[in-house]
Amino acid sequence: MRRKNLPFYMTGKDIRFNREALRIIRVGTPLALQEFLTQISFMFLCAFVNRLGLAAPLATTFGICINLVYYIIFSRQLKKAEAGRQ
Repeated sequence: MRRKNLPFYMTGKDIRFNREALRIIRVGTPLALQEFLTQISFMFLCAFVNRLGLAAPLATTFGICINLVYYIIFSRQLKKAEAGRQ
């Protein structure tokens, strides 16, 4: 595909790959794969639990909320402990 009447001339040699972009891709690809697999597994968990009736999804949601609250509290205490050591 060639375009004509452009105010500049561009060839394939003018296109270069940025080294910083390569570094971002090297870090981002495993992170994206991990997040993708986590979300897929959570989707399968929800599909399995939803087949068990109404009480099971409520209990699962409650457990997830408790887990998140625990994580928030634990991470704050850990930050306070680290700040006390410095």
